[in-house]
Order: sequence, then structure tokens, then C-alpha cells
Amino acid sequence: MSAEPLSAVGEDFHLRAIPLEKSVLVTVLETPSLLRQLDGLAPSDFLSPNAKAFFDWINTEFQAERGVTPEIAMSKFAGSDLEPYVMGILTEIPRHDAVVQNVHAMKELAVRASSLQALLRSAKDIRDSSIPVEATIHTISAKLSRAGTALRSKKKRFFSYSQIGEQWAQAFKKKIEDGEIPGIQSGFAALDDIIVSMQPTDLVIIAGRPAMGKTTFAMNIAEHAAKFQGKVGLVFSMEMPADQLFQRTVSGYGEIDAHNLRTGKLKHGEVEKLGASLSQVQGLKLFVCDEPALSPMQMTSIIYDFIEEHGQLDFILVDYLQLMALDEKWGGNMAAAVGANSMALKTIAKTFNIAVIALSQLSRALEARPNKRPMNSDLRESGAIEQDANLIMFVYRDEVYHPETEDKGIAEIIVGKQRAGALGTAKLGWMGRFTKFVNLVAGSISGLFTLPDVVADDARQRSIALANSLSGDGPGVEINAASHVEGITFVDAPERPF
Repeated sequence: MSAEPLSAVGEDFHLRAIPLEKSVLVTVLETPSLLRQLDGLAPSDFLSPNAKAFFDWINTEFQAERGVTPEIAMSKFAGSDLEPYVMGILTEIPRHDAVVQNVHAMKELAVRASSLQALLRSAKDIRDSSIPVEATIHTISAKLSRAGTALRSKKKRFFSYSQIGEQWAQAFKKKIEDGEIPGIQSGFAALDDIIVSMQPTDLVIIAGRPAMGKTTFAMNIAEHAAKFQGKVGLVFSMEMPADQLFQRTVSGYGEIDAHNLRTGKLKHGEVEKLGASLSQVQGLKLFVCDEPALSPMQMTSIIYDFIEEHGQLDFILVDYLQLMALDEKWGGNMAAAVGANSMALKTIAKTFNIAVIALSQLSRALEARPNKRPMNSDLRESGAIEQDANLIMFVYRDEVYHPETEDKGIAEIIVGKQRAGALGTAKLGWMGRFTKFVNLVAGSISGLFTLPDVVADDARQRSIALANSLSGDGPGVEINAASHVEGITFVDAPERPF
């Protein structure tokens, strides 16, 4: 019997498989020995005919102990129908750290797609009145049972220490050779000394009372990861519109007074800073979805769409946990509903092999304490959140409660939980005018730009010209990654911006 046409759901399986297949293929092409660890990977695990054919060649050559390299692949398929596909594969970036998870996700999609085809054929049988109803029900039940067995058999649920050890050794060797710490670093030296980095599959909670700067702190981490580690991040901003979030980033990067950006009344020197800041900010691989009250299922769908379009995702930032849509099945039980969303975010982290950074509110109860530094029990609906999180960090600024404190302009990042390490507190600088946190260096604050107060001929006119350049509306000024103004050259940020 010929296969039924794919339904919209079936097509979705194929689209979701594309980035996974490409990532797996380029990784095994670069390191064919990985095939020994990939749980019996076979051509049937790929949905794309091109992917099936290309993997079949890689696997055949490897099993025959012949050479398999990108150069050999280019030569082999030059001039063939498969050449455009292979050339596209070679532009992908190998993801050794994610290949096992990608293979499992890919296999699951393949089984789901084949199961759907079987059900579509069953639907055709149901429409055929000549087949007894009892026989039709029995056939469908048998097909569903086989699909379930196939899905369980395709997904390996346990690994030997030998397999785990090989993967760990490869990652450890890469860490030594490259001298880089895997995962996402905060960019704040004092904090990274405590937490080292945030790893794929981690659920990271950043919490604080209102006005402490938890959104700014989380975005500073995202900005550093995007600029200095080449990470790709997706921000679910359910409280703040995307343009306001972008404006905050511009303010922090250029150290431009946030109030002046809101009013459009830039002062001396700020126009030039704005041009330099925009040239950097617009190059960040950060994306924002500002739809309100998203459910975990909606987030998952958006993430699938994002990966399909962009091919890479290293972390998501959720602002904030209590604004996510709550499942009605929990009724008025807020703690249970938020707890379910917390667990769902952890599932997203593991499913996509990404870090999930989620902001959370704190209970008002801490306001009654003499020492208002937060602790884990202050998390709203704290039981589930505390249990699910790999890392919990609290943002505390004493000046919010005590305006005359000696720690004015100082923030404390309190590590309240860390599964992989110790607890502790890191002190950072807080630059409220620019909505940014910064490193403290020898008692002073290190920022992004250290520029004299350049006097512009006419700040308002230059602001308008700059805006015209950005919008393409009317005469403007040229904006480059390095622009020269009155003897001052603006260049890319130094290696430690925050």
C-alpha cells in the first residue's frame, strides 16, 4: 500500500528533524568513531531522504574501515544530486556535546512520523465500511502497541560507565586543549569563581524582590554569553516589551543615561556612545519573544520553530516564572501550578540540551525580617522551584532598604543552591543610571566605555541624524563597528565589559 500524504503534524515532524539530522551528520562526519557510541544509529532513523543516503555512505565507509572526512565527502558527491545537500551539511558546526541527545530526539521523531503514517492508513480502513468494526479496532490497537514498543526500543534509557566515561574524557580533553570552560559563564569574575558556569540541561533560578535588578542581572549574563562566548539565546519576556529590553541593553553597553534614552534628549557625548553601542548590540545573537502568559507547551513549540529557523540554541531566559500560563487543572492551587511549570522548564532544559534561566519573585515575608537578604524559603511556591533548580541565585542591594548604607552602588549575588558546587556571595557594582551590573575592580567599578565628556556641536540634531540612519528615513550618519568622533575612536568592547 502506498503511503498516505503527510498531515500537517507529519510535516512538522520532518521540519523539526532537519536541524537535528544536520547536526548529527556533520558531527559524525568530523568524528566517525562516535558511531560506536550512538546506540545503533541507522538510515531509518533519518526522515530526510538526503540525510538517509548521506548517513548510509558515512556508515558504510566507517564499517569498512575506509577514510571518512569532509574532504572525501566533497570529492565523493561532487556533481551528484546530493552535492548541494552535502555542501550545506559542511557549513554546520559540529556539536559533540549534544550529539547523543540529538540522536535520541531524532529517533523519537522518526518513530512518531512512522506511527502517524500507520494511523493514517488505519483511518482509511475505518472509512471502508466493508471491514468489520471489531477487526478495525483490533488492527489499530496492534499498530499503536507496535509503535509504543518501537519508541521504547529506539530510545536508550541507560548507559554503561564505559560509554559515559568515553564521552566525559572527550569533553575533559577538549576543556584542557581549548582552555575554555564549557557552558555559560556570567561574565562576573567574583560570581564565576563560585558557580564556574551554567551547563546545558541546568535550570537556573534568579530571584529577587522588586527593584533589585533581577531582569537586568539576567540580561547582563545573556549579553555576555552572546558577545564573548558566541552563544545563541532566546528571551521569553512576558513582563517587558522587546523594545524596552533592547533599550536597556543599549543603555548598559554604551553607558548612556537610561532616562535620556527614554526621553530622546541625549546629552554631550551620548550620541557618539549610542552609535558605538548600537553597532555592538545589534550584532548579538539574542532573540526576544514578548508574548504574554505563555504555557510550557507554547514555549516548547516556539523553541522547535526557533531551532528549525536558526539551527542553534544554547539557552533561554524566562522573565518570569510566575507570569507563565497556569494549567487550569490545578484550580486555585498556585503553588502546585507554578511547581508544574518549574518542572516543565527543567524538562525543556533536558529535552533541548540547553540552559534555562528563569526569573522568580520572592515572598513579601522577608520584608518583616531585620536582615532582608533572601534565602531559598523566600521563593514563592518555593518547594517545587527549590527542588527542580540546579542553581539558585538571589539579587540583593542593601540601598533599596537602607538609602544611607555604606554599600551604596554595591549588589550582592547570593548563591542559595548549587548542586555542582559550593554556596557563597559575590559582590558586584550597580550602575543604576545605565541599568547594568559590573565587576568591582580594586574597589572601583569597571564599565564598558571610559570616554571623556565629548562636546557635540548639536546633540539634538545628531540624535535625529543617528535615528534616521537606523530607520532609513531621511539623512543620517554612518554607523560602523568603529566610528571616529573628534579624535576618539570607538572600538569593540574590551574583553571584560561587565
